[in-house]
Amino acid sequence: MSQLYWHRGTFGKCKLAWFRKFLPFEKGVPSHDTFTELFARLDTLEFYAAL
Repeated sequence: MSQLYWHRGTFGKCKLAWFRKFLPFEKGVPSHDTFTELFARLDTLEFYAAL
């Protein structure tokens, strides 16, 4: 599972110029550790209900 979050961080770094069209991302994109913490805290039932 940790590889999935690592790939999200890598993808974000590769697409940073595109993301900055929408938000400034002054400190860059979140790290893979941030993605790991974020998704670990989500209530999966609530998340899927919101989709």
